[in-house]
Amino acid sequence: MNGQKLKAAYLIIVALIFAVPNIAVTILGFESFPLTCAPMFAHHIDVDTKLYSLKFEGMDPNGTLTDLIDHYGKSEVLFERHFFGSVYGSVGSANPFSDILCDNEELFYQRSIAFFNNYSSFLRAEYDLEFPYILVSAKRMDQFDNAGFEPLGYFDAESNTFHLTNTDQDTE
Repeated sequence: MNGQKLKAAYLIIVALIFAVPNIAVTILGFESFPLTCAPMFAHHIDVDTKLYSLKFEGMDPNGTLTDLIDHYGKSEVLFERHFFGSVYGSVGSANPFSDILCDNEELFYQRSIAFFNNYSSFLRAEYDLEFPYILVSAKRMDQFDNAGFEPLGYFDAESNTFHLTNTDQDTE
């Protein structure tokens, strides 16, 4: 009998370990790792959260811009997530999924260059497109701001550099 009582006690303890955090999340209405069943979806969006949409454009030698939305190779949302995951990584300072906690400006530029080199190769291979410059712009997406896209930066394929708009920092 003692073995069965011990087994029942272990089952109750294990159930509580999983149930209590999830009950707390349900009551509090806010999830964060590890108090969630799905840490990849643990985020909180409220009225103060700033949401953005990105636009990528290729610029030919004549200065003509081509919207690349039809050349992402995946949906716009997945492509934007891929960009953020590749270049910015996790935005949380202590996110358990972040591998760039010891980040610096040089590493940011290296990731940016790697992303745009890969994307340029993809455009060439899949769509037979080649651009000396790829521009990236952002637009705030909420009910308070109806402004257009603002430039964030551009990739210079010839010099293999990424340039942030309105900064003096350029890196190879």
